[in-house]
Order: sequence, then structure tokens, then C-alpha cells
Amino acid sequence: MTATATSLSKTLGPIRTLVGIITRPRRTMSHLSTAQRRWWWLPALLMLGGLALQGFFFARANAELMYQHQVDWLESMSDEQRTIVGELPPETDPHPLMVWLPVGGRAIGTLVTWLVWAGLIALASTFLGHNGAKFGGTFAMVAWARIPFTLRAVVQGITMALTDRAIYNQGLSGLVLDSTPAPMSGNFQSYIPPARGGQVLAALLGRVDIYMVWAMILTGIGICIFGHLPRRRATLVALGIWVIATAINLVPALLGMGQGTRFF
Repeated sequence: MTATATSLSKTLGPIRTLVGIITRPRRTMSHLSTAQRRWWWLPALLMLGGLALQGFFFARANAELMYQHQVDWLESMSDEQRTIVGELPPETDPHPLMVWLPVGGRAIGTLVTWLVWAGLIALASTFLGHNGAKFGGTFAMVAWARIPFTLRAVVQGITMALTDRAIYNQGLSGLVLDSTPAPMSGNFQSYIPPARGGQVLAALLGRVDIYMVWAMILTGIGICIFGHLPRRRATLVALGIWVIATAINLVPALLGMGQGTRFF
């Protein structure tokens, strides 16, 4: 390691690292690989903030849509039916547990994701010839490489706050299956569940967007630098882990249980 690299590694603080990951990812990953402090707590805190923002405004917009569906359903009834059903209670904000429990679950799931990816990358790097691959450094690299997903959560949260409309279709899933809740209807027999193939394809496309591509590029750069692997081999490692993760996440859709939940 050169004296210049040592100096830069020592002076690269958390904010500069964040800016560098976005503007100069390869150079910043190189600095992180030699730095004594990798500031992984900053992407962790940003992740929590992004998930909280996204979760809060999704819950609020979703509750508003559900209430409007009930209002429309009640207005479609005859006076006699409306008398039997009764009046709706006033619209209220969703219960805090309905907001923060999902956010907490997603935060734990994200942490598990980072741990799994870090472990698999360190293992793959060792098998492919770099016996000095360390889990701690790989974990910090994975945390920083997930910055695009945090940015996605923030962008979606702000969008839902400004539009009061929940985002139900992640990634490109809306091209094949609209997951937006349908208006309430008294004729439940007319409901036709989506085809199994549509669920699987929607679950797959739901994982594909510009933020995923960005995160995969950062991960490939990180594997190349932290694992001391050639660029092509590092790219194959990143894609291989993504394929395994995607295949596991498609299991609920393959079993006809909807698009499921992302495990990692």
C-alpha cells in the first residue's frame, strides 16, 4: 500500500465515504479495503431511516385507500342495505404497531441479508484463491454497496408522502401483475386469483429496477477489490449469489402464495 493510499484511507470520513460511494465507487471501495474504520454504521442508520420513511407513508396511504374503498362500497348499497351495515367510523391514522412492526421486520431482514451476502462473498473469495478474505471487511463492503436500496426507500417514501398513494408494485412487477388492492365488491365469487405463472414472473420482475442494477455494480466492484478477484470472476460471484437469492425468494410464488417476501 502506498503512502498516498494510507493517507487517503485515514482521512476518508463517513460523509466523504457516502459521497464517494455515489460519485467514485471504485476509488472509495479501494480506500475502504485498507481503512481501519469503515463506518458501516452510517449505511445501517440510513437504511433504518429510509425504511421508516417508506413504511410510515406506505401505511398511511394504504389505510386511506382501504377506507375510501369502504366508503365507495357503502355508497353503492341501497338505503335498506346501508341501514343494516351501519355507518363507517371516522377515518383514523393506522395504529403504530401496524406501521412499525413491518418496518422492524424489514430492518431485521435487511441485516440478515447483509450477513448472508457477506458470508457468501467471503466464502466464495476464499474458494477462488483469496485466503485472506475477512468477514468484517466484506460485511462493511456489502453495507455500503446497499446504499442504492436505501435511496430507493427514501425516494419512494417521499413520493408517497407527496401523492398520498401507496406504491404496491415494486420494480417492474406492475408490467405483468397489478398488486393494487381492488375495490370492495359484494360478489366475491367473481374474484379470479392471478395465474401461477403471472405470480412467479411478477415476483421476479419485482426485484429488478435501476437501484438493483446499481447495487449489483457496487457489489461487483467491492468483490473485485476486497476479494482480490479479477473483474469477470467478481461479476460472476455477484450474479451467482443474486440468482440463488432470487430463486429462494420465488418459492412462495411457485407455491401459489402470491409474490411472497424477500428473504435475502
